[in-house]
Amino acid sequence: MRYLILLLLVSCTATKIQKSEAFLARQGVLPQICAERFPVVPNTVIIKDSVVKYDTLISTEYLHDTLAFKDTIYAVKYQPLKIVKEVTKVKTEVVVDRATEAILKSRITQLEAQNSTLTANVSKYKGRAKMFLNWLIIAVAAVVGYSIRKPFTSLVKWYFPKLKL
Repeated sequence: MRYLILLLLVSCTATKIQKSEAFLARQGVLPQICAERFPVVPNTVIIKDSVVKYDTLISTEYLHDTLAFKDTIYAVKYQPLKIVKEVTKVKTEVVVDRATEAILKSRITQLEAQNSTLTANVSKYKGRAKMFLNWLIIAVAAVVGYSIRKPFTSLVKWYFPKLKL
């Protein structure tokens, strides 16, 4: 009986795990959790391999030669010249951290959405500011017109004395 209950509980965990993974993916925290649990240690791995190439034929035997100097003959034993060229091949492997990439992509998506809302707000506030400026110009013009109406009418009466205002 205990094993049957345990089997039922264990069989449901796969769907629970899938549901919890889907929920975390919608929230945008699943890549961050994966990055914390399974970190990628190196970002770039450089593998160096050196290969030795010999340019000339190498003889393991010594060459014998005789050298005559004045009245003495010398037997000379020497090995031929070795020219060694060493070539180093470098192989670079780049290990990409997919979890960090997913985190950064989701952050970019959030910032792009925020940028679009802020751009819409900017255009809305520009329209409001222009309307406010127009009303302010009209109000200033009305106040200036009202304040100079008496001197203006007295000037017109002086210049046109027969005109009735």
